[in-house]
Amino acid sequence: MNLHQIRQLAGDSVFKKGTDLLEQDRVQALHSENSHDRITVTSDVQGTRRYQVTLTFADGSLLHHRCTCPAADYQPICKHQVATCLEYLDSLQDDVSGPDDNQNNAADNTSAKNSANTAPRKPAKKDTELEQIQQWLQQQPSAALIERLSRLASQHPELRSELAIQAALALSPPTPAALNKHITKALPKRTGLWEYRKVAQYFDRALLQLQPVIDHIANLPAETALNWSAKALQRLGSVLEQIDDSGGFREALEYTLAKAISRDVARLDWSQERKLTWLLNQQLDNSDLFPSVAELELSDGEKQAFYQQVRAEFDRIDVTSDYRQRTRNQRLNNLAGLLTSRPAPTLSPRERLAIDEKTATTAWECLRLAEGWLNLDDELSAEDFLLRARSLPHDEHNRNHFDDVQQRIDLASGKAVSVWQQRWQNFQQSPGYKDWKILNALVEDYSLQASVPADWQAQADACLRQALTQPANSKPSWRMRAVTDDMVNFYLATSQPEQALAWVKQQPVSMTAMINTLKQPANYQQASDTVIALAASALNDRVAITHNQAYAEAVEALQQLQQGWGSDGDDGFRQLVRELEATNRRKTNFVAGLKRHFSDYLK
Repeated sequence: MNLHQIRQLAGDSVFKKGTDLLEQDRVQALHSENSHDRITVTSDVQGTRRYQVTLTFADGSLLHHRCTCPAADYQPICKHQVATCLEYLDSLQDDVSGPDDNQNNAADNTSAKNSANTAPRKPAKKDTELEQIQQWLQQQPSAALIERLSRLASQHPELRSELAIQAALALSPPTPAALNKHITKALPKRTGLWEYRKVAQYFDRALLQLQPVIDHIANLPAETALNWSAKALQRLGSVLEQIDDSGGFREALEYTLAKAISRDVARLDWSQERKLTWLLNQQLDNSDLFPSVAELELSDGEKQAFYQQVRAEFDRIDVTSDYRQRTRNQRLNNLAGLLTSRPAPTLSPRERLAIDEKTATTAWECLRLAEGWLNLDDELSAEDFLLRARSLPHDEHNRNHFDDVQQRIDLASGKAVSVWQQRWQNFQQSPGYKDWKILNALVEDYSLQASVPADWQAQADACLRQALTQPANSKPSWRMRAVTDDMVNFYLATSQPEQALAWVKQQPVSMTAMINTLKQPANYQQASDTVIALAASALNDRVAITHNQAYAEAVEALQQLQQGWGSDGDDGFRQLVRELEATNRRKTNFVAGLKRHFSDYLK
């Protein structure tokens, strides 16, 4: 986990709030612990009130994250969790690789505080309290420790439950029925469980209760242990059918069970054939949860033999060649998934298409096959699968996709003129800038100048303008703006900046379209006062949103204008920057951005 990953998960707004909490030293009692190939980080974060945060890392990924704040119920990651992540990265100091132990992340794992242009990072925190507790415990007599731990267990139900399971497993070897009861008790079925907080609590409790069971299983004979580990994974799969874990709270438990299975597989003394057959059945029966072959401790020879076995099983299944009579075969699809997923042996594009062809049952899948054959320059096979796609039930709303594939086939078959004519007809009925770009590219790429109307560009201009003559109430505002942007883009693409400028004076356009028009040197040279006034109005409208993201967008737009006008626009650009500063003096973050990027123009 590094700064980039945290920002991606949180989004800019939540990331900024988390950074603010870090800067205010709101993260307290940070503690990290390595256990069972995982790193668990806990902290208290002082917000509206004190919130408790728990983060679990494994193999560079954030497996599980929890916070007691209300926002954690609906956000991918809350600001308190962000602050804890950042504080943890800061605490690593010289261990620049962070939880993922990846030296390539050294640049990303620099101090979070430094990334926010703040003071240098503070020294790494040492958990002296825990060290002192451990030293003190080592000095205590066993009787005193037993008494104290028993009292704590009576006061804390979760600790009591964990110790009770450990005691039961250690004092008397459990029967298969008792062991099965431990698993089902740890993973009870809960119909309709979906609230983030309750789901998180469910899997926290499940991991707490299952960990002693998993540790006990590790001491059993390999085959017995493997069967019990797989049984626990199957139980997890069955409870997930009734629990909405869109927050991914099960991942820590799933990872723990996967590691247990990998451990048990490595201890097996089975023949290769028996081991691979067992693994194949497990992969097919528990395809969503069972660890992949890459995650298991298998030799390269065993992995190669496994995929050979998968391919043989795949080839043995017969399917009808009539796609209209095909039904979905889940076992066939699972085998195909094993063959095409990483790190399966590399398949050639044709081999991959052959696998997809055998599993295809829908118009959409046949259409994808047509596109695949087109990518291999086989338009005859592409045409065949397009015909099959048309023969199967399909949504008429996707007719454009069928037409696009047909046109790609026609282009590959040397029918560029007819493709252009068909697209031109469609454009006239529903004009748009993207469609014009395709038409223009066809003319240029296939040298169609002599085969299309000489005035087609002028006709395209008229078609786009015609789209604006409909009554205003017949189109939503977003659609109207999209059409007006199309006009701007069309004029700029056809080297008519003055027409684009005339358009933005009369019509509402997006800020992007406005800036693209105003930054044209020709427009600034011919109407600098008008251009500056339009720029000031557009940028002030964006700044008026009073959001840091809007401020950043305005600053970026200013940079584009500066680059477009060059030295010839220095005086006008200085006027624009100073006007923006004077108008928005109370928006301190925006003014700070102006001073940071355009200080020379504010002197």
